[in-house]
Amino acid sequence: MGGFFEVSSMTFRYLNKSILSLIKMAGQELLQDFRCIENLQITAKGVGDFVSSADKKSEHTLIEGLKQLYPDYNFLCEESGHLPGGSQTHRWIIDPLDATKNFIHGIPIFAISVALEVKGEIVLGIIYSPITGEVFYAEKGAGAFCNDQKISVSPHMEIKNSFVSAGSIYGRRCNSRDFEKFYKGIVPLASGTRHFACAALELCYVAAGRYEVFFEMGLSYWDIAAGALLVQEAGGKVFDFQGGEGYFITGDIIASNAHLFLELHHIICE
Repeated sequence: MGGFFEVSSMTFRYLNKSILSLIKMAGQELLQDFRCIENLQITAKGVGDFVSSADKKSEHTLIEGLKQLYPDYNFLCEESGHLPGGSQTHRWIIDPLDATKNFIHGIPIFAISVALEVKGEIVLGIIYSPITGEVFYAEKGAGAFCNDQKISVSPHMEIKNSFVSAGSIYGRRCNSRDFEKFYKGIVPLASGTRHFACAALELCYVAAGRYEVFFEMGLSYWDIAAGALLVQEAGGKVFDFQGGEGYFITGDIIASNAHLFLELHHIICE
């Protein structure tokens, strides 16, 4: 993992060692809290939606560290909301602990997701899995990487040979005809299904070729901003349940390799 944080042999416009070290530090704090879950303060934000003291501490570490590095940048964070800065063009999008429910139940599948938006476009995405030590990152036009290795989406060309990460059917998904149609249209055809309940990591897994397809509804901007860029920079496709590009607005997202895009689009639009 140390080699990655040196950003060795790679040149990026936005990514640097200071950002990566900060995210690693926040991840180590999460690991410490994960080992002492019984001591966490946990609050319900809504039905099935929780926030822990670990979320808040991680977010504070990231905000304060990024403010020191980039004093003028704005923030959009899961817990703190919009925090204005002096910039008219640059904004950090932060999910300090994706998969809080996994975390508070002792399930070791969670991540930190940080994206940089410039003039309304995501140009940098970083997702860190403290449990595995994997850092997935991508810059617009520069490719996608896991630690110091370039990654790409799976080459599989048929659903029958594909692993699908299928979102759980609960909440508004239960009444969504689009979700039901896509779920029934793809899951029975796949070679297997998985669901980690951690959108950031599941998008990383599509980017790294571990899954061929991921789909979910009702996600927030901070859940998918970094991961969507990773998939695209790894050669994949990201679209919504109408086959368009409104996933950041609706939170309804499908990600796949380029080979399966037409087949999936056909299921959506038929």
